[in-house]
Amino acid sequence: MTSTEKGKENEKPAAAGKKAGKKGQKEESTLSEEDLELQQHLDSLVGTAIGEPKYETAPVPKQSARRDAIEELRKDVRMASETVAAIPKALKFLGRHYARLKHGYFKEKESGGSGLGDTSLTAEDLRMLADVLSVVAMAYSDAGEEACESLKFRLEGSANAAGDLPTRDTLIDLDPWGQEYARSLMGEVTRAWHALDGGDKETEATKVEDQGGDAKMADAAEEDSKPPVLEFKRAIERGELEHLVDSIVPFQLKHSCEPDAVDLLLEVEHLEKLDRHIDEHNYGRVCLYLLSSCHFLPPPEDRIVLECAYKLYTQVKQYPDASIVAIKLGDSQRLRDSFLACDALKEDSFLLKCQIAYIAVGANHGADLTQIIEDMEDGDAKETLEEIVSNAKLSDHFIGVARDLDVVEAKTPEDVFKQHLVESRGAGAIDTARQHLANAFVNGFVNAGFCKDKLVCDPEEDAGENVSKSNLIFKNKDHGKISATASIGLISLWDVDGGLPMVDKYLYSKDMNILAGALLAVGITCAGTQSDCDPALALLAEHITFDEGEMSPGILATKIASIMGLGLAYAGNPRPAVTELLVPIITDDTHNSDVVGAAGLSLGLIHAGTADDEAVQTLLQVLMMRGSELPAHKLGARLLCVGLGLLFVGKGDEADAVLEVIKTVDKDLAQYCACIVETMAYAGTGNVLKVQQMLAMVCKLCEPPAPKAEGEKTTKEEEKKEKLQDQIDGETNFVSVLAIALIAMAEDVGAEMAHRNLEHILQFGNKAARKAVPLAYALLHMSNPEVALLDTLGRLTHDSEQEVAHNAILALGLMGAGTNHARIASMLRALSGFYCKDSQSLFIVRCSQGLLHLGKGLMTLAPGRADRTLLSQVALSSLASFMFACSDMKDSILGTGHYLLYLLVPAMRPRFVVTLQQEEGKDQLKHKPVSCHVGQAVDTVGQAGKPKTITGFQTHNTPVLLGVGERMELATEKYISMSPVNESFVVIKDNPDYQE
Repeated sequence: MTSTEKGKENEKPAAAGKKAGKKGQKEESTLSEEDLELQQHLDSLVGTAIGEPKYETAPVPKQSARRDAIEELRKDVRMASETVAAIPKALKFLGRHYARLKHGYFKEKESGGSGLGDTSLTAEDLRMLADVLSVVAMAYSDAGEEACESLKFRLEGSANAAGDLPTRDTLIDLDPWGQEYARSLMGEVTRAWHALDGGDKETEATKVEDQGGDAKMADAAEEDSKPPVLEFKRAIERGELEHLVDSIVPFQLKHSCEPDAVDLLLEVEHLEKLDRHIDEHNYGRVCLYLLSSCHFLPPPEDRIVLECAYKLYTQVKQYPDASIVAIKLGDSQRLRDSFLACDALKEDSFLLKCQIAYIAVGANHGADLTQIIEDMEDGDAKETLEEIVSNAKLSDHFIGVARDLDVVEAKTPEDVFKQHLVESRGAGAIDTARQHLANAFVNGFVNAGFCKDKLVCDPEEDAGENVSKSNLIFKNKDHGKISATASIGLISLWDVDGGLPMVDKYLYSKDMNILAGALLAVGITCAGTQSDCDPALALLAEHITFDEGEMSPGILATKIASIMGLGLAYAGNPRPAVTELLVPIITDDTHNSDVVGAAGLSLGLIHAGTADDEAVQTLLQVLMMRGSELPAHKLGARLLCVGLGLLFVGKGDEADAVLEVIKTVDKDLAQYCACIVETMAYAGTGNVLKVQQMLAMVCKLCEPPAPKAEGEKTTKEEEKKEKLQDQIDGETNFVSVLAIALIAMAEDVGAEMAHRNLEHILQFGNKAARKAVPLAYALLHMSNPEVALLDTLGRLTHDSEQEVAHNAILALGLMGAGTNHARIASMLRALSGFYCKDSQSLFIVRCSQGLLHLGKGLMTLAPGRADRTLLSQVALSSLASFMFACSDMKDSILGTGHYLLYLLVPAMRPRFVVTLQQEEGKDQLKHKPVSCHVGQAVDTVGQAGKPKTITGFQTHNTPVLLGVGERMELATEKYISMSPVNESFVVIKDNPDYQE
């Protein structure tokens, strides 16, 4: 190198120094006198702490002076770390000295920290200096995030403010350093933990080199102007990280940062450490965060989180909360354990058991507690609990609420249609059979559960008068009488004692269609209830037996109605006797696809979410043996596949083995069946990967066929095959679109993402995909009208493709089911005028109007339970079954399968809140009106303090009605609720600490 080049090289750092000097002067000129004084003070402390003399001829600071300077720095840093609004001034001014402090620390570390000389630091002094460096490194580390220098200095630092040596037996006191420092430390602990899990991957954070803290100069920086960076080579052991985690978790819980503590334990896979830190003050916020985070975790972590929440609730003796988590886990044994554990709380044992029973019944898990209650000692408590799990009093409570709200009087279809407000485009065929059938459905939906109406089963009239009059049943023709008669069951829903006598007179009819409707009515009446005498099984079993030879359509209708009746009556309540009846029907080769499909669907409803071995093997056997006879474009074959899917509702990867077996089924059915099973297995789980998989399938099935070569001709046989294949692919495509909504409906973030995907499908999809979009919207907002979506559905009701329009009309009814929503009512009235000459479209409009006024506004179809913490598997199964049947309405609802509308029955439930109190001196419950607030629910997960859980509330006296997204709270402290979620039936008790 020449002398000229050497000169230029020497000029570079000089020029850089001048620039830095000018920058420093500019910064200093903008500082106030107070800040300048603080900066100079800290500069002086840093020099003293690292042992630099104040000027060239000055002596090196003594050990005591250096210790005092370090202590002063610790004090300034502690005060600085209390604020989180911006980087504090003390920390900001120390940032530029980070490299000097680090160099000074390493220099002392090399000497061993013995403190033998007058100027050397002791080990205790070094620990205190490491404390300072750890906090400064949080914001000004010059080695990058991956170096985890703040963490390394923390591990070298002291255990508390006194500078004591940290040991594994004592926790590190993080209180002096503040919340922001603890949060930063958590991030570095997480990075270091994952680096250790990486094994052979060498990272700057975790290179295991036993350097003993030796100081080493790193290679020169890439740019000449940058000063050299010191590397801190230190091994991080897993035991050290665990000890630090044990110190951070109680600190975060103490400062109301439960989400941070849970997140850290999730990252290091030590969630069991929560047990020792949970008490009655913080369990609520911790468990609430655990339950809300499970939707965003992959298997098996989601289940581990729920098991942890169950354990914590049990630890603090919150058994109703624990029962909700047990149901979410699908663990019947844990539910029973929570129920039995209430015996330990002697004073409230009966009330807690009643509340757990109501929670279990609301989620269709009442059968899990039946045996335990039967084994109890005879008495009032046993009798009360048996009434709860059997839902024997549900009808009485429902009618009692209706009486309080003054809506007992029966309504007619005309009261719903309000035809005088409709601007008709001309006279339509009003007195058609389809119109009478629509009136029967509307009459049933509107008066559901009220045990009285004006058209079918008025109790004031006897059978003779009913028959002689122009009864609505007898206005219908042929198969229309089936659904018309079955509407009696809907009207007498849940009232087994009062409803069966209404149906009984039709069980002796010589008209096979009326008999079939009566049998279906028996099943509908008994839906959601349990009884020791099993009236549904007793009445329907005799009509299920099949004789040899061909059957007339009427007899076939009675068989199918009996099978469907059993499915509806015992949905979610598997009885061995019912299974024994259905299995031979499914396996019999002589039965046609409609009978086998109905039996398979009923078996799936009965064993929904259980993955019952016998049921699975039965359905798989039929699919493998008769797959070629059951192509996916036939309704019976599709219902059989749906039945198999229902067995795995929410089971996730437990369905993998069955999916492998399905690959051996006939190819025309295998794709559809696999899509159904996978959809139902992940329904309500929010699994993002499965949503992406379904989107990929939609894209694949929406691709146009490859263009044919010029001059290539196709035969009629080939055209027929192509058309059939298009039908089969269309059915699979329809299910794939619904799958997106079914999987994502569990939580709001996933639902919002599903909305965007559905918009794209609506814009770019083919006919089969587009007609599923309205129903997918309805699934995401069942009984919960979304104003923004009403405009979209309103446009789709006039779509050029009739099937899309039909599903959009039905989606309006489902979205507003049981809400009496004024805008939807107005839209449906307008549609009734628009489609007055189209009997099929008008029929769907009428059915939607009936659903909108379901139970006169006292019922809902929403599958969410316990403030949407749970999804009822039975309700989800019934809704999904109905949706899948709507893929070809002309073959189902608009054809002879209109009775499939009654698949919605298991999803129907009251949307009231009733408060019950124990009768004095008795183990019985009585209705107790109390003052309450009803308002829009507010998400309080992770919020500090005690935030309000509802907003925009109104004050009422119970019973009250709750919509989706609304929440009820007691307005008085006079009573204590035994339920963690105030919905359906809430057991209350007097507050012993209440004073007037």
